[in-house]
Amino acid sequence: MANPTPPRPTNLPDYIPGKDVLSPEACKDNDALSVYKLLQNLKQAASLYPLLDPKTSGRFIADWPLVEDYLARSALDAYTRGQGSANVAVRKNVNKLLHTYFIKLLTPYWPRIEKALNVLEYDDDASLLHVRNAHGDIMERMPLVPLLIAKLKEKTYKGPVVHNKSLEVNIQGFKGPKDASDLALTTITAWLDNTDTLWSMLQAYPECRATVGQLWTELLRQIKNWSTNDSNKFPADIQKFSSTACAKRPRAPA
Repeated sequence: MANPTPPRPTNLPDYIPGKDVLSPEACKDNDALSVYKLLQNLKQAASLYPLLDPKTSGRFIADWPLVEDYLARSALDAYTRGQGSANVAVRKNVNKLLHTYFIKLLTPYWPRIEKALNVLEYDDDASLLHVRNAHGDIMERMPLVPLLIAKLKEKTYKGPVVHNKSLEVNIQGFKGPKDASDLALTTITAWLDNTDTLWSMLQAYPECRATVGQLWTELLRQIKNWSTNDSNKFPADIQKFSSTACAKRPRAPA
């Protein structure tokens, strides 16, 4: 008998990402990639499932705290704008609820993650963690979730050499299929998806972004190698899959 389909969450903190997004094995293999996948997954979940306030029964679309840049965050439709006490309270509450959810999700992987931020700084007008305008006025008090995301990236970032190497290994390690079967298409698609995810992750780190042109050249060189020298090279009729493959290829640098 098939396992029953899990019920659709009615509250965002009830949503649990799949093991393909967050797992001990994935974190051990590449924790920076795990953080990237988690953020992309939660951004989608936050647009689907409301965040419920247990005290007021208020319902909020909480995709905006997952955006690190203030200007981009405050431009989202669900962002509560303005400096009135009610709007400030909504921003504080949504950040607090989502921050608690993050801590619960991540504690098994980073046991001391709850100490990443001193939440008491929220009420300190002099805190450097507030978002301010050009005149020094506070536009947004200590945005807990964006700050925690920044801490996560800082904690898991290994430097451009390590992260660029992971993409290089992914590119060089793939062997072209022996035939143009459905299995070959599935294999190619899975590899392209993983390559695109790794590529996209690198865009989050300026130090890595500087070398993506070199990596793109390496990718093209490797594909050419598959087509000429590899014992498992792409057969000629694999071209019938080219529209699918090209649609999923990593984005070239601007």
